[in-house]
Amino acid sequence: MKEEIEKFIEHLELEGNSPHTIRNYQIDLKELAEFLKQKPVSQISKRDIRDWLGSLMRWEYDRSSISRKLSALRSFFKFLFEKKIIEQNPCLDLHAPKLEHKIPSFLTERDTEKLFNLKGLSLRDRTILEVLYGTGIRASELTSLNLENINFMNETIKVLGKRSRERIMPLTKRALSSLQQYLNERGTHEGPLFLNKYKKRLSERSLYRIVNRHIRMIADLTRMSPHTLRHTFATHLLDHGCDLRTVQELLGHRSISSTQIYTHITPERLKEIYTQAHPRA
Repeated sequence: MKEEIEKFIEHLELEGNSPHTIRNYQIDLKELAEFLKQKPVSQISKRDIRDWLGSLMRWEYDRSSISRKLSALRSFFKFLFEKKIIEQNPCLDLHAPKLEHKIPSFLTERDTEKLFNLKGLSLRDRTILEVLYGTGIRASELTSLNLENINFMNETIKVLGKRSRERIMPLTKRALSSLQQYLNERGTHEGPLFLNKYKKRLSERSLYRIVNRHIRMIADLTRMSPHTLRHTFATHLLDHGCDLRTVQELLGHRSISSTQIYTHITPERLKEIYTQAHPRA
């Protein structure tokens, strides 16, 4: 399968998929290849794929991970079928396990204030947190930002999202102020926006460590990552009356169904609605 996987990865790169997506698809396909002991793609059957999915369940992978892996396989075998590399697509009519509806991890508004009031927070890290919370952009979108993407006059930032789709995001006053201070301290005004200690572009792995370390100091969540601040951004907007379609545009979601996970009501908002609506409240 090695040759076919390489062709597929080249195709994904040409299609403008994010490095994060490409890396995950590579991992998933290599896992399948190892499970099938490098069986030729032309001989892979629906039974083989079901056996692999069954092994993932036995290894107690969560349903969302299995669903993502099946999505990688579907794209891979669809590509091979369309390029006439295989005669039959073994992924047809294969269904992903039903996903559990989990409320995404997010910070309360009080915890968000605690985050920005942390003692010893470096200017760079504060700026990272301000941009993530102020825009809701993904980790890969933040680490790929360059200085030229910031428009201080219009108070906006140009973000390159999935499949190379661009969107213009407004920046909060706090994010803009923090960015200006950070750039003045840095002294350079070109190249990557966020740098590591070696003056190189900050990696996604380093970004995860930075965000995880700071959130861990003020909250006890099951997941703590840049995506936590993306969830927080969306939740707080909806809590303050922003409509779902606008949040969809701001998050860069193609489908409204991706945004609907944020329609949960926070305890604070629930209490507010109850107080306003109940005659005896």
